[in-house]
Amino acid sequence: MAEKSVPGEGLGGHPEDAERSRDGRHWYSIRRLRYGLTVSVNGEEISLDTRKPKGITLVSHAHFDHSLSLGERGEKYTTPGTLSYFSALREPYGEIKTLKIGSKIKMDDVEIGFLESGHIFHSSQFLMDFGDISILYTGDLNPKGGLLAEPAEREECDILIIDSTYGSPKYVFPEREETEEEIRNWVEEEVRRGKIPVLGVYTIGKAQEITKLLCETQLTVIVHPRINKVNSKLEEEFSLNLGDYLSSGNIEAIKIIEDGEFVLLVPPNLGHRAIRKLEEMSGRKASYRRVSGWEIFGEGFPLSDHGDFPSLMEFVSDISPRLVYTVFGHSQRFAKEIKRTLGIEARGLP
Repeated sequence: MAEKSVPGEGLGGHPEDAERSRDGRHWYSIRRLRYGLTVSVNGEEISLDTRKPKGITLVSHAHFDHSLSLGERGEKYTTPGTLSYFSALREPYGEIKTLKIGSKIKMDDVEIGFLESGHIFHSSQFLMDFGDISILYTGDLNPKGGLLAEPAEREECDILIIDSTYGSPKYVFPEREETEEEIRNWVEEEVRRGKIPVLGVYTIGKAQEITKLLCETQLTVIVHPRINKVNSKLEEEFSLNLGDYLSSGNIEAIKIIEDGEFVLLVPPNLGHRAIRKLEEMSGRKASYRRVSGWEIFGEGFPLSDHGDFPSLMEFVSDISPRLVYTVFGHSQRFAKEIKRTLGIEARGLP
């Protein structure tokens, strides 16, 4: 695993940066890895969304780049929904312990709280309390939440490690309700024009939200079998109600595809392949749009499960930590904006 260096290894990298407390000096390090990072305080190591379990290993949510350790040997802690997402598509391995959002666990000299992150269903922040120094790791963060995730919780901490995927001032999303309405209007308009609307949605997280959103319309919703597999598992294990939809491999769905009106949800990497197959089966043209925050400068719909720049800045301001580490995405730019605008010391992890 490639490891990226962090200048000064956190506040504990140099004597003059040592964190002082009632017990004297706290020495800690934060190491950014290819996947995730590790935090070490006075020799107590915690692995956060890393590829390999080591020390106390925490998994914030089920997206591939954060949940690899769930398929590896060793002990891990995560939420029930994250394990369910993962096991719908891959085989879990090792000892996996699940705790609900709002839970706390005490291990050695640290108490760890599981907090809502607002990113996707059962995604978690981790508040690590070492007694007289506390560190909050957000994982992927959406302060405003979504259809299946409550707004991210704010908890006081000394050090904040925050997602900066959209940590540049150029990323300002429309209001969520506006984008949802645009999606519904586009789908209905394409059907009126005699075309088949196809939406590219990430299998984990976005697919469940858009399934639920469109099942509230009068249209038939058909989803790719991979999406259906995840939807069905969550509905079965957590009594989620995403609405009435069909898997594209279903016989009834095939009949509708041939001569009915419907909207199709597919993973983004399968969008153009799905269009070709649909047009062959139905003899009609299909239209494709992707649903992602990155579409803010594209032709799709900028509905993101991450926070945009203003919401991330507001989150930092609400918590008002003494030090912020920005990670993932626009980390350096976000750190500069935090220092300039909020006057809080901030450092971008490479």
